[in-house]
Amino acid sequence: QLVASRFVNVDELPWEKAQFDGVEYKTLFLDKESGVMTVLLRMAPGAHLPDHEHVLAEQTFVLEGRLVDSDG
Repeated sequence: QLVASRFVNVDELPWEKAQFDGVEYKTLFLDKESGVMTVLLRMAPGAHLPDHEHVLAEQTFVLEGRLVDSDG
């Protein structure tokens, strides 16, 4: 069962290196049973993620810079 809300102290979470150059992330929420997760993603200028699928949902909120994907 997912929790309705929770507090996450993002400053205390470590940046983890992704398997792709120039990409780091912080895991804000992970439910291993359902596979639902929320991550804060940091990408260096010019970094690239290969095409991939999200089974449930993908939400993107860009704080700085720009993101270009197959949808535009």
